[in-house]
Amino acid sequence: MDLQAWDNVISIASNAVTGLSLLGGVIFGGVKLQEMVKNKKMEQAFASAIALKDEIDATRGRYNRMRFDLTRIMTFIDTLAKTGQKVDQESYYQIQGSLRDMAENTFRIGSCFVKVSHYNVAIKQPAWEPFNALLHSAGETQIAISKLVNLITQALLKEQITAEEFATIRSFYDEHGERMKGVNNAIAGIDIIKFDDFFDFSKVNKKSRD
Repeated sequence: MDLQAWDNVISIASNAVTGLSLLGGVIFGGVKLQEMVKNKKMEQAFASAIALKDEIDATRGRYNRMRFDLTRIMTFIDTLAKTGQKVDQESYYQIQGSLRDMAENTFRIGSCFVKVSHYNVAIKQPAWEPFNALLHSAGETQIAISKLVNLITQALLKEQITAEEFATIRSFYDEHGERMKGVNNAIAGIDIIKFDDFFDFSKVNKKSRD
């Protein structure tokens, strides 16, 4: 069989396969497509739940680093206030970067929870109480860090930071520390809950009217 003959055979076979595929697609395509969509949605829902759990597990360490960085910044500001010096440009931008990262980190758990909810993944009842406490504490921490960021930024832009201004910043720093305790306590309650006891995937592929 020459090359042209093989080409003809392959073309005929290819056309036949294409025809069968099209026919099968008409008959079974709707069912297969729905199944693929359901599987993909469940896959994404599961991934979002893992991301949320990973974020919760990382929160204690991330928040403790935040507190460490804040303490370092507070020491620097205290020195400026006592010496009457003005912050240099490099230090200012370094502090700004650290404060921005802190503020962004406080949104991470809430953002992951929104994504989980988007896929209709529910938090099971035994886990809801400590998780809700974590959401509340994280929200309060976000408010506290936002206030602190604003005060520190305003203070660093001044020619000199007064003792009174530092005292005000210190009070908000202490408030942030209190909010941090709530976060750590909530995480301690979540740590003992297994993944399978945390998330409910039963409504992922159900329509809202079901």
